[in-house]
Amino acid sequence: MSNPNAQVILAQLRALIPNAAPVGKVNSTRTKRDSLSDARSKVIDKLRGNIAFLNGIGGKVDAVYKEQSNGLFGVGIKYGNRYLVDSIAGGTFLPNVAKEMLPQVLEVYIKQVEDKLHDDAIEKIMRDNVDNRNKEVN
Repeated sequence: MSNPNAQVILAQLRALIPNAAPVGKVNSTRTKRDSLSDARSKVIDKLRGNIAFLNGIGGKVDAVYKEQSNGLFGVGIKYGNRYLVDSIAGGTFLPNVAKEMLPQVLEVYIKQVEDKLHDDAIEKIMRDNVDNRNKEVN
């Protein structure tokens, strides 16, 4: 049902915003985009959580390693639930890591993230996330 005062309402709004045009629905942002510093901190927290888990401390974690068919592990770095693609010297994982070496590799990754060596890959995921959200809106 149309509002009989629609033209008056719209005229008053256009006095404030000349190109105002009503729509039936708008999409809203449900989350705040992380700053690069916040994203870096989240990556480091995830890596530290994995170290704690491997050392028998804490509960379930979002693992950043995968067991390979040979019993060794491929180890990557995640921001959110996505691996930093091509961030490890052109690859996504460091393969063939023995289980007892996982905490040490993760410590190296932490230092690298702190030193901002993976910022490009983190920013790419951040951009991709924004692009994906924009596709959902349109």
